[in-house]
Amino acid sequence: MRETKEEVGVTLDPDALEKIAVVTFYASGEPSSARVYYKEKAKGFLDIDFLPFTQEPAT
Repeated sequence: MRETKEEVGVTLDPDALEKIAVVTFYASGEPSSARVYYKEKAKGFLDIDFLPFTQEPAT
């Protein structure tokens, strides 16, 4: 949620989100994790049509 505030400028209410995953990744051989949250709709949220939800991943 901190990254959302820093990168997008949106403050999230943790009580209004559903945690759906914890992703573990390795950077320089050290494990780290990121939590993934989901919210179907957000009241008063800005237009997010610019996000590439249907874009194919880079190869």
